[in-house]
Amino acid sequence: MSKWKKLIEDHKKAQINMVMGQVIMGHTQSEAARNLGMPRQHLNRFCKRNGIKFETSKLEEVSSVD
Repeated sequence: MSKWKKLIEDHKKAQINMVMGQVIMGHTQSEAARNLGMPRQHLNRFCKRNGIKFETSKLEEVSSVD
């Protein structure tokens, strides 16, 4: 593998790890986008392309307790 391809692959892994960290911490997609400093729409597209899914919003979790 060329150095350039390795660099691109490592960068992609780092991006995925950053987003997965937000998922693991239980943040909503909107919170994660704010924390990462990116538009929610870009995060949504990134997640779809990489098969990353956020849990339901906290509002839905609270309302389901009733």
